[in-house]
Parts: sequence; structure tokens; C-alpha cells
Amino acid sequence: MFAGWILGTLASLINAHYLAWKIRRLSDAVLAGRRSRGIGFGTRAAIAILAVWAAYRYPEVFAVWTTITGLIFVQLATLLLGIISIKK
Repeated sequence: MFAGWILGTLASLINAHYLAWKIRRLSDAVLAGRRSRGIGFGTRAAIAILAVWAAYRYPEVFAVWTTITGLIFVQLATLLLGIISIKK
């Protein structure tokens, strides 16, 4: 079960870094007066689907439900840290 949670958390971390990179590119494009193509939801969804597929494909190593719960870990941690920093 722990391996599934680690797999989901790793996919969540990759998605968070990818989203941050896309937002930096988008803000640079807006400041330069260029158009940009969005924030890459399809790529982030594909990473999450790939993680769940790997857990489904190898059930002896990963648990699917813990992988799915791991997918939201980084986003929840970011939300909680944001709320804490605003209150300070």
C-alpha cells in the first residue's frame, strides 16, 4: 500500500512542477505580449492516468486506491501551506 501512495505522490509532485513551469511560461508570454497555449491539463491528466494504470497493471506492487489518494497529496499540502502563510 505504501508503494502505491509513493507512486501517486510522485505523480502529483511531477504534475505540480509541470504546472508551475507552465504558469511561468504563460506569465512570461503575457508580459512579452505574446499568446500562449494554456496550462497543459491534458499532460497532467495523462501523468495521473499513467500512475493509476501502473498501479492497476502491477497490483502485487502498488495498491490502486492508495495511488489515487497519493495523486492529491501535493495539491492538498500546497493548499494547507498557502492558508497557513496567509494567516501569518
